[in-house]
Amino acid sequence: MNFYDKFLRNFVILVVFATLTISLPISLNKRLSTDILIVTAPSPIPKFVGSIQTVSWICITCKPTDDVKIEIIKNLIKVVFTTTGKNANSGSQDIKLDPSWAVPGAYNAKVSLQRNPKVFGISIKPFPIVPVVSTNINIPANFPVNFPKSF
Repeated sequence: MNFYDKFLRNFVILVVFATLTISLPISLNKRLSTDILIVTAPSPIPKFVGSIQTVSWICITCKPTDDVKIEIIKNLIKVVFTTTGKNANSGSQDIKLDPSWAVPGAYNAKVSLQRNPKVFGISIKPFPIVPVVSTNINIPANFPVNFPKSF
């Protein structure tokens, strides 16, 4: 067998193998064998007690019919709030920050699949929750205010 015959035989085997590999219907979940859930919000800026914050997530390989479990975790140890959400593929859930959370500490949002809790995402940077400081400044109704002339 000369060089050209060997080359032609190997080339044909390679083309047949490549054609079979490409033409087999393999779903995305089979090719990407793991689900990856990414928590995109809340951001790490300080949040005020009583404010409503949004926890958002995306998961490329998750199904829209899957539900998620949402947890707010203090100092990566203690779960202080738990709720559920719809559409594991992409979604968001509003939560109200409880006054009992306004103690020194860092909080993270964790989102996990209900059908498989081992698949989860957690906010990368923690966010602090600060109390609302009330100001008792009473300004009289007839207090003179000097606005710029452009008003």
